[in-house]
Parts: sequence; structure tokens; C-alpha cells
Amino acid sequence: MKVMIINGSSRTNGITATALHMIENVLVESGAHVEFIDLCKIQMKHCIGRCSCYKTGFCHIDDDVDKVIQKISNADGIVLGSPTYASNVSGLVKDFWSCSYQSSF
Repeated sequence: MKVMIINGSSRTNGITATALHMIENVLVESGAHVEFIDLCKIQMKHCIGRCSCYKTGFCHIDDDVDKVIQKISNADGIVLGSPTYASNVSGLVKDFWSCSYQSSF
């Protein structure tokens, strides 16, 4: 089984990352192949509203988001972790989600 763990915190050693690494350890011990991605470490540019994704199914901006989406598409499971800021997910998760909105997981 392939599982993607995505850390939506800008703190790679914070509480969210610690909790996600605990999940990672359990999954690895059970035989899963796990890939851990920190969103703060990938190249992710902001949407500029060109809307080409509606026509093509992917963003025209050349960054790492399409690579991560491809990995998610090939995974059997996804664990997405985010700290809560003002009762919402982090800005990194919002950016990632909007960048990947038109892609089919």
C-alpha cells in the first residue's frame, strides 16, 4: 500500500509534523510505503487567475504541485495534516488545494 502524508504546516518540526510522523511510523510498521511531503519545502506559486486549468485540467504554472498531485493520484491513501489558524487550515493547505482544484486525484 502506498500512502502520501502531506504536512500543511510551515513548521517542519512542529506539533502537526510530529503527529504526522507518528502516523508515518505506524504505517511503515504495518508494511505501507509512505512518502512524507512538507508543503513548505516544495515550490508552489500562487494562482494568477488565468483559468487555463479549466480547459486543460492542469495548471500552466511550472512548479512542484503537479508532481505532488501525480504522486497523490498513484497513492492508495492520503493523510493531510494542518495546524488550525483562526479556526481554519493553514495558508499552505489553502494554496495547495486551490492549485490542485482542477486536477483529478
